[in-house]
Amino acid sequence: MLVALVIVIATIVVVLWPLFRARPTVPTGQSWERDRLDALLSRRDSALDAIRDLDFEYRLGNLSDGDYLELRERYRERAAEVLRRLDRVAGPASLAQRLVQARDSSSPRCPRCGEPVAGESERCGHCGGLLERGPS
Repeated sequence: MLVALVIVIATIVVVLWPLFRARPTVPTGQSWERDRLDALLSRRDSALDAIRDLDFEYRLGNLSDGDYLELRERYRERAAEVLRRLDRVAGPASLAQRLVQARDSSSPRCPRCGEPVAGESERCGHCGGLLERGPS
């Protein structure tokens, strides 16, 4: 009798457990806007990095003129589309603009190429330019 009672209680717990679990939250309001903006900013950064990398490869002589022009136009169109979407999402006084400004101003930048730099490196990881560091 005791074994049957334990089995019945265990079955009830297993069946009812999903009803008492914490449900995932759905982003609303500002958090949804922030997530969407972060995704667009990431796509913007990727598109601009692709153009910079393409230009670098072309200067090294790794691409023919025809390939370079074709790829550059394709990457430019992608970047332009992302920028148009950012313009639609980010109004002049919106949360989006404040987030962009906070993110862009929070990290030190290379004086040569303007890319964000991290750590205590003496050179920029993007262009190889010498970074100006204050006295330690």
